Formats: sequence, C-alpha cells, structure tokens
Amino acid sequence: MSFQAPTADRPYRAAYSFAKAVNMMTEMPLDQRVVSALIEILPELENALCGRNPEKCWERT
Repeated sequence: MSFQAPTADRPYRAAYSFAKAVNMMTEMPLDQRVVSALIEILPELENALCGRNPEKCWERT
C-alpha cells in the first residue's frame, strides 16, 4: 500500500515516478528491510507496474 498510493494518480496530484516513491519510502518510518526487498524485486515487476503508468516507470541509470 505504501508503494501503490504515491505511484497512482490522485484527484489532487499526479502519480510520482517509481524511483521517487521508493526514495520517499526510505525516509518513512517503515521497516526498511521491506523497502530494501521492494527495491530488489521492483525491476522484475517493472513490466506489470508500467502497464498502469508507463510514463512513471523505474528510472534506470
């Protein structure tokens, strides 16, 4: 839920990029082991997630 909320369009703001959402999560009072696990598997999930917001896909450098 903490990842889905910022990466989805809302009536009051546009969806954040996946990279920005993950970066925000690293600064939240969340179990950072879970955040790290998300960071590890996110590239594998990218295709499915990008179907929802192609312009917000993970920004690889």
